[in-house]
Amino acid sequence: MVFVFFLLAGSAPASAWGRTGHRLVAELALKDLPPEVSAWLKGHEHTLLEHSSDPDSWRHDRKEGPRHYLNTEPYGGPGGVPFEVRDAIRKVGAASFQKSGQVPWVIQDRLRDLVEAFRCKDRPRIAVAAAVLGHYLADLHVPLHTTRNHDGQYGRDVQALPGHPVGVKGGTSRPQGAGGPPFHGRGKTLTRA
Repeated sequence: MVFVFFLLAGSAPASAWGRTGHRLVAELALKDLPPEVSAWLKGHEHTLLEHSSDPDSWRHDRKEGPRHYLNTEPYGGPGGVPFEVRDAIRKVGAASFQKSGQVPWVIQDRLRDLVEAFRCKDRPRIAVAAAVLGHYLADLHVPLHTTRNHDGQYGRDVQALPGHPVGVKGGTSRPQGAGGPPFHGRGKTLTRA
């Protein structure tokens, strides 16, 4: 669990995304690990970095895309997202669940993979499992991965998650490679320039 905390802590400063952004998140997380956790990855840091963007290469599987985001609107906002998959499906229905993304529950599954790798004391497997888990954690920290209005197609305002560093007055956010004008922060609401 300590490892997951440090993986999360390292994800916030990344300004680029894609392969470069995921690698940067992984590098920052590795630097912030406590010694007792970093010992498990000693000699396998390169493996973790190399696998940090693997889930993006799995997108040829039509089921993979929704594993990278969560549109919180069907749940009534971030606070209404259930912890359990069955509760989420019950709340919004199977079709909406599939369409709205599943990243929180994918994170739960990938955490179980990492725990199992630690139980087996398999250091290369730990590095790969940590990289994959870190990828989905980083995806969840992209504010535009949490709204169906990720490119302004449903209106000018895009709600960022409360407390997210993007959306601070005067700030600007646009994922690398994204088309269109950048978003300019106004409190917790991002609006197109």
